[in-house]
Amino acid sequence: MWKQFRKRFRWRFRKKEHYKKSVTEYEGLIPLSELREGDIGVIERVEGHGKFLIRLIEMGFVVGKIVKVQETAPLGDPTNYGIRGSILSLRKDEAKRIFVKPIKVQKI
Repeated sequence: MWKQFRKRFRWRFRKKEHYKKSVTEYEGLIPLSELREGDIGVIERVEGHGKFLIRLIEMGFVVGKIVKVQETAPLGDPTNYGIRGSILSLRKDEAKRIFVKPIKVQKI
């Protein structure tokens, strides 16, 4: 199974030099850990490597998906995120590797 996955997503396992982008391409992106409770964002970039990256992809943290901060633990870690109809918990260290573009929602 690992070989099939690696073959399918081999572009994700290249060296980081292949993915260096200019700073202007990442303007407006913030780490998922900086969103507050009730905020919504679109995933623009997921950093990581190996099993950690595979785990995030399998949980649904894929570029282009909408994620909402559902609730935060009393001490701030972990936080529940709603994505693709399910609620997932991530620690701050893990959420710092996911970059989102915040969406402003008008309240009625």
